[in-house]
Amino acid sequence: MRAHAFATLASSDPDGLTAAHLPFVIEERAAKIALQQKLIRQHDAGYLAQMAELPANYLDARFGAIVSFSLAVTRINARYTLSQDKNPAERERIARELEASGDSAADARA
Repeated sequence: MRAHAFATLASSDPDGLTAAHLPFVIEERAAKIALQQKLIRQHDAGYLAQMAELPANYLDARFGAIVSFSLAVTRINARYTLSQDKNPAERERIARELEASGDSAADARA
């Protein structure tokens, strides 16, 4: 991966498949550890204390098998569709159920 630090992102739109090649910046050891710690803080903060107690050679072996990279998202093209293939009665039923759910996000979609 170091020699060819690109990934292919494939997506589908009405005109067919689209593929884009995205460059990656591959992180070295210190940056790799910092990135992993950031992910751990976000998803399993309790593990940080356990990770701090692991021997350096154990961490080096584990981090050596991990390819860390960051993606900078510069644009998102998306389409928001809900129930476009439903008949009017089904759309009404779905809207009523969303409104009755008590979820403010679901309420907004209804």
